[in-house]
Amino acid sequence: MKTLIIIAESILLLILAGTIFIQTAGLTLSTEEVFKLCQPDEISYEAYDPYCISIIKQQQALGSTYIILVAQETDPTYGHTLNYPAPYVTSQKDLEDTTANWTNDGIEIETYLNTRIFIPKENFTKGR
Repeated sequence: MKTLIIIAESILLLILAGTIFIQTAGLTLSTEEVFKLCQPDEISYEAYDPYCISIIKQQQALGSTYIILVAQETDPTYGHTLNYPAPYVTSQKDLEDTTANWTNDGIEIETYLNTRIFIPKENFTKGR
């Protein structure tokens, strides 16, 4: 019986250590695009247009984080990324309240908490 307890404790310790390692290392277990806005036709950066803003949910061992990805519409796997500036997202509506103002100089993103981020076009155009 004592041997079974030692084995169970060892397994639990190994699971805990693995979870802590995965979380600390920032390893992502899965990703999901949860929201997307694309560049309007009246704006042209003349550099691999059009572009889209995606909010990506990254599932990690002890929770999830969100990032913003600005990428070409034809290649959404590569682009300019930054952390979503809200400490938490409680619903899909929080994400749907995100707006984007596309200008010739770049993109101004506003989140549901009224946080504004400006991304200059140099950060995401011309194969960046």
